[in-house]
Amino acid sequence: MDMEFCQNGVFLLIVLFFALYSLLDGFDLGIGMLLPFTRDKDESARLVSHIAPFWDGNEVWLVIAAGFVFGAFPSLLGLLLGTVYLPFLLLIVGLILRSMALEYSYHDLARQRMWHGVAACGSYLVTVLGLFVLGTVVQGLPFEKAGVLSTRVGDYIAAFPILFSAAGVIVVMWHGLTYALGQDPSDVAREKAKSFWPMLAVAGVVLLAAWFYLLPGTGSRPVVLLGAALCLGGGIASRFLLGRKGGSFRASCVTVAGLWLMIAATLYPAVLPARHHPEWSLTLASATAPLSTLRILVIVGLILVPVTIGYSYFIYRVFRRPAGERKL
Repeated sequence: MDMEFCQNGVFLLIVLFFALYSLLDGFDLGIGMLLPFTRDKDESARLVSHIAPFWDGNEVWLVIAAGFVFGAFPSLLGLLLGTVYLPFLLLIVGLILRSMALEYSYHDLARQRMWHGVAACGSYLVTVLGLFVLGTVVQGLPFEKAGVLSTRVGDYIAAFPILFSAAGVIVVMWHGLTYALGQDPSDVAREKAKSFWPMLAVAGVVLLAAWFYLLPGTGSRPVVLLGAALCLGGGIASRFLLGRKGGSFRASCVTVAGLWLMIAATLYPAVLPARHHPEWSLTLASATAPLSTLRILVIVGLILVPVTIGYSYFIYRVFRRPAGERKL
C-alpha cells in the first residue's frame, strides 16, 4: 500500500465512521430532542424505550472516528483542540448529560420526567455544537497564518455554520421521528410525522441553498451533486413511505448518507480547509501521519468495520423483537 492509497483509505474510513455515527446515534439524539414535545411522562418513556438497548452502543462509532482522526491526522487534532477547545469540551459535557440522565431515568421513576428533560438538553447541546463545528470545518476555518488559527470568537461566527446547524437539527429530529415511527407505527405517530415533514422540507431547501451559494465551486463537483440528489430524494421518499413500517426511516438514512457524501466531496483533498487562504489548508498530503501508521490504520479499519457492523446488526436483530421472544 503506497502513501496516496493509505491517505485516501484513511480519509474514507473516517468519513464512514462519522456517517455511521450520524445514522445510528443520530436517531438517538433526534428522539432525545423530541422529548420536550411529548404530552406526558408515559409518552416520553415510550420514546426512550425505543432507543434504550442501543444508544450507548451507537456511540462507539464516534469513539472509533475520534481515535482514527488522532492517529491519522495528529496535527489537525492538535491545532483544533489547542485553539477551539471550549466547543469540544461542551460537546463532551452534552454527551455526559445525556448518558447520565438516561441511566437515571430507568431507576429514578419518581423524577423520570425531569431526567428526560436533562437528556433532551444534552441531546440539543451535542447536536447543535457538533453541527456548528462540522459546518465551520466544511466552510473553512479562519487561519491567521499557516498552522495558526484565529482566537477571536467573532471570526468563527458565519452564516453557513449557523444555517447548517439549524437545518441539521431538523434533519436529526426527523431521523429520530422516523425511527420511532418504525417501532410504533400507530396512526397518532404517523400524523405527528406528517405535520413535522414541512419543517424538514424547508430545512432541506435552506441547507442546499446555503451550500451552493455560500460555498462557491461546490456546484461543479459531481459527487456533491450526487449527495444533494440523495438528500432531496431521501427526504421526499421518507414522506411518502410513512405508511410502510421502517420505510421512512430507511429513506431518512439515505438523506443522512447523502449529506456525508456532500461533506466528504466538499472537503477533499483538504482535511482542515482555510477559509480565506486555501494555501494554508491542512491537506491529506500535509497533515497525515507516517506511512507505517496509515497502513496499520487501514488494516485495522478494514477489520473493525465488518466486525462492529456485524455485532451491531446482531444486537438490533435481538432487541427489535418483543421482550418475551428475545434469545441471547
